[in-house]
Amino acid sequence: MRPVRGGNREQARVVASKKLAQLMLAGKKKTRVLPQNRFIYCLCLYKSMEEKAFVNRQEELKQLVSALSRKGPELIILYGRRRVGKSRLLREVCKKAKVDVFVMLEEADYNTNLRKVSEAVVKRFGFPSFSPASFKDLFSSLPDGTLIFLDEYSYLPGSIGEFQAIWEDIVKPKGIKLVLSGSLIRVMEDLSYSLSSPLYGRATQIIKLTPLSLQHVLEWYGKNAKIEKVLPTYFCVGGVPRYLEVIERPSLAQVQHAFLSKNGLLLREGKLLLKESFPTSLVFPKILFTVSCGVSEATKIANAVQIKANEVSKYLMLLSDYGFVEKRYPSLGGGKKDVRFYTADRFLSFWTKFVWPYYDEIENSSENQATAKFKKNFTTFAGLEFEKTIIEILKQRPRLIPLSSNNAGKQWGRIPGAREGENQYEIDVCATDEKNNKIFFAECKWKEKVNAQDVIKNLNEKTAFVDWRKNKRREILAVFAKSFKSKITEYEGKKVLCFDLNDLEQTLKNS
Repeated sequence: MRPVRGGNREQARVVASKKLAQLMLAGKKKTRVLPQNRFIYCLCLYKSMEEKAFVNRQEELKQLVSALSRKGPELIILYGRRRVGKSRLLREVCKKAKVDVFVMLEEADYNTNLRKVSEAVVKRFGFPSFSPASFKDLFSSLPDGTLIFLDEYSYLPGSIGEFQAIWEDIVKPKGIKLVLSGSLIRVMEDLSYSLSSPLYGRATQIIKLTPLSLQHVLEWYGKNAKIEKVLPTYFCVGGVPRYLEVIERPSLAQVQHAFLSKNGLLLREGKLLLKESFPTSLVFPKILFTVSCGVSEATKIANAVQIKANEVSKYLMLLSDYGFVEKRYPSLGGGKKDVRFYTADRFLSFWTKFVWPYYDEIENSSENQATAKFKKNFTTFAGLEFEKTIIEILKQRPRLIPLSSNNAGKQWGRIPGAREGENQYEIDVCATDEKNNKIFFAECKWKEKVNAQDVIKNLNEKTAFVDWRKNKRREILAVFAKSFKSKITEYEGKKVLCFDLNDLEQTLKNS
């Protein structure tokens, strides 16, 4: 029988009965299984049900283990977006450090979470009767040197003042090591960096966990994974480990099933993420949707959302703090009028564009419109994500291009003397080498059999609008594409580089 893949695998984790597992452990491999449970049985046999290999995160793991091995008290704050792998990282730490109490808090009231931690403490230390009235009472009862992890601490935002007292009066004197982990980025950053936070300046270690890079996503899918299969999935979910688990084998078919079907495991994820981050506001989701649809200037965003132009900046700033939106200037610098805003979270970029407008229809099993839009517009969406990915690769692998420094980014500006509507140029990638007086320009094409000569001709015309050291600089031109009809190495005396997906895959896998 074929193993179960994709979304059904995660559903089966919840549905699979203990009885089936017990039968297998007892060696009854030929036990007859009812048809409706057959996929569960196959799942139990399927090796991929085991936890995925721990990919990357070695630096963060080293930092945590090192901090926990030091003498004396520790207050460690670990945070990052939902599903980025914080709990998995902490479980890896547990393999290298003797953790006494590890509790994942709930999105519930104070007393519910207090009771949950109390039960874990009783289980670990065997207290005969233990019902503390507060977290301060609970910590007062812990033995000296206790190592305690509270995962999803951001569900207790109102207890920061109490934890200041816990740190000063109990944790420090007793040499307790306390790790606080959370997904609500703004709450955790305020906790760590806000001058008004009671815990400001008290953390002994602060770690922000970010999504995996493309290089590590390739590693996640195994040595035989091909970049042309992995990239479309990466464009849709980024390097968020939980989402990569759902898209077990990278393909647009699995992406479509996960997002655009009634039982898709990523259908409701965007709504949960927005609700968790902005429980009482509709303005933030509207702005995010507007930005994901390509509106990048603050005044145009304000007009689309129907709010005052002088108010939109505060909303954009908060979205930026959450990691959902990023503020960009042209690669070579610019003023206030040149600022643009783009979606920073790949998952939300895809979800707001292809899922949100059709959410109710998909929930009612009427996904035809959503599927049609996905098939029609995905190539355009992928083209924009490809540009973003190339910039990421160049920043992580600067030796890919012949510059001594690498400040790669998108470049745009005004064309002098051109009429309104035609007075702006855009170049997908631009980087400068100040020391050697060199400048790098590139275009990114999410297409097969690209004619490099035609692309470079158009790019060369646009470089004339860039003033940086004009008539003194040395220009390097490049094209990034899925594949080429023909590559070139020179154009009008300028060096030309052509990179296809095979070139990028070799660069990433060999680095």
